[in-house]
Amino acid sequence: MPDKVNCILVIDVDRTHKFLAERAIKKAGIANTYHFESDPENGLRFIQDYRKKTGACPDMIFLDVNHPRETEPVMEFVEQYNRYDQYKRAKDGAIILMVQNINIATELSLQTDIKNMIPKPLNSQTILEQFKNARFRFLHKKKN
Repeated sequence: MPDKVNCILVIDVDRTHKFLAERAIKKAGIANTYHFESDPENGLRFIQDYRKKTGACPDMIFLDVNHPRETEPVMEFVEQYNRYDQYKRAKDGAIILMVQNINIATELSLQTDIKNMIPKPLNSQTILEQFKNARFRFLHKKKN
């Protein structure tokens, strides 16, 4: 995994959190490009378009989930995303849940293979930590 990822996708309906996420991504300096969508359905649409253009998925996806009514679209997003060819999907740790309600996040984690959860709002330190964790897992897999 290089020193920068090609693309970060943030899926969040809250404008304030999008603004904070954009500042954090810029400050972290680890993405060549980044994109924002307001819901999982539009996020999947973006991923499909991005795959057509680049042949790959965004390297990191920060997915907001804060309300019980949001779990169904998030589950659908994860299910659709996991249908992509594993070599076209981003590496381990690609989907990171942004949460304010730990109970909802724990429930989603048990129902999916998403184990990365971070508190909202995004900040540059959290982005760098997620990037380093994903990079470590990628390098570790290469050795084995």
